[in-house]
Amino acid sequence: AEGSTATINQPFDLVLTSAGGYPLDLTFYQSVKGLVAALPALRPDSTVLEVSDCSEGLGSHSYAELMLSYNNDWRRFLADIAQPGRPAQLDQWQYQMHTRLLERVGVERVRLVSDGIPPDVQRRLSVNPVLGSGDARRRAQRFVDEFLRDHPGARIAAIPDGPYTMLAVRSAPSRDGGR
Repeated sequence: AEGSTATINQPFDLVLTSAGGYPLDLTFYQSVKGLVAALPALRPDSTVLEVSDCSEGLGSHSYAELMLSYNNDWRRFLADIAQPGRPAQLDQWQYQMHTRLLERVGVERVRLVSDGIPPDVQRRLSVNPVLGSGDARRRAQRFVDEFLRDHPGARIAAIPDGPYTMLAVRSAPSRDGGR
């Protein structure tokens, strides 16, 4: 996929994104990039829904170990890495990026649809998995349908290329004409 910039005027109620497709959607580590790319389109009460294959699991052994050891306790992770003199852990950078999203919308509003990671593992990754019957495509569609039913008139954005798309927020014109 080629990179592009999309200009938005304001945040959305629901942002649909991806990791950018194959090969970036093979692991959760890479998928986080699609989630973080949605940040400019999110306000604290927005929801982000990412559909990602993750057929190769979480990513490196060190990343998987890090994510599972914190078991959704991202605030403890941030406190731990802020300790003076504490050496950086391999692959902690991606969890740090993930926490930017969590600081904005919280775990509850970060929704993941994936057939590649078992549900019990997804529940430990600081995301709120979209589970239930059907494959990822059906679960994602059902989630969107239910969101629209529960939030009539919701503003929805789709970022099909995830991290390949940079969102730019258009600033409001100044009242003095830019003087």
